[in-house]
Amino acid sequence: WSGHRRLVLRLPERLARAQAALMECLPGTPLLSRDNLDSMQIPNVASGRLPDLQALGITPTPMASVAPGYLDPRQGEARLDRWRAGHHG
Repeated sequence: WSGHRRLVLRLPERLARAQAALMECLPGTPLLSRDNLDSMQIPNVASGRLPDLQALGITPTPMASVAPGYLDPRQGEARLDRWRAGHHG
């Protein structure tokens, strides 16, 4: 949506787990944890066997209608970039 290409590399599971373990040691919220890797082993695509979104009171929204708002430079922290650029300290 943002127009930036992202390189996706497949890692062997052992290397991915080592990377996740190292990321868990970094300060702040880890970008990836071993728990994240474990959760990726379970399919998370709707199967139709459980209640659907409407049954849960959730109205689905197409990504195309909301992504531009998330990426808008006037939204979120990005809205402060122009202000920060003019103030150094």
